Amino acid sequence: MTTIEFLVATMNQPHLTFFEKMNINTQAVIVNQLTHKTKGSCVIPEKEAVKCISYEGKGLSKSRNIALQQATADIVVVADDDVQYVDDVVAIIDAAYQTYQEADMICFIVEQVHLHQKNSAQLLVRKTTSQF
Repeated sequence: MTTIEFLVATMNQPHLTFFEKMNINTQAVIVNQLTHKTKGSCVIPEKEAVKCISYEGKGLSKSRNIALQQATADIVVVADDDVQYVDDVVAIIDAAYQTYQEADMICFIVEQVHLHQKNSAQLLVRKTTSQF
């Protein structure tokens, strides 16, 4: 069976409550970059398949590279911490890779839903019939 793992870059999170809102129900690596003294735990209760790494430093690329080094799945999804996925996101991704078995990378169309909060948006992966 193909394994799928989400790689999440975040910054200065004292608690990782945002992860529950993301609706990720599979393996994940969270990289929490700290640019100042941030107290908090990098533990997500009841989520054995989630690794969390905190480090002092800056740089989204650096965080993603750390996450890639820790990844163990067949397929990885590069995710931001302000994305909310639909319930069947893993099935959608798996089906795409079953259809396009030679693909090294697949980009998905996302639907953006604006929220009332300033500079905040929800991104929902949706099933499409688009060509890859």
